[in-house]
Amino acid sequence: KIPQIFEQYSEAHFRSLEHKAVIDAGKQNSAIIATGGGVVLNPKNYMPLCQNARIYYIERPLSLLRTEGRPLSKSYDALKKMYSKRNGLYKNFCDKCISNTGNIDSAVQSIIEDFYENTSY
Repeated sequence: KIPQIFEQYSEAHFRSLEHKAVIDAGKQNSAIIATGGGVVLNPKNYMPLCQNARIYYIERPLSLLRTEGRPLSKSYDALKKMYSKRNGLYKNFCDKCISNTGNIDSAVQSIIEDFYENTSY
């Protein structure tokens, strides 16, 4: 489990494993790849992910995000600091920012519409 990898090894070790997984996942077609929020910390993750896909940043208010079981965002304050550091990276990394303020169906519909408007499927 991710918290165990962080605890037993390090965040750097986890990020190395994450990059290998991104390379493998990025080769897939017709797949939805849900990454963790830290994937944007390594610029080398961009090319494998964008080669066969559109990248969506699902933006959700911090107050609606969980912190339990999350090794880097164990508190709301830690989550705010992380968001401050990463938000610009998320926006630069994605093809489209999707708002998710609580209604999952609305967010999914926005992704579907954007996907079909911007791909040849």
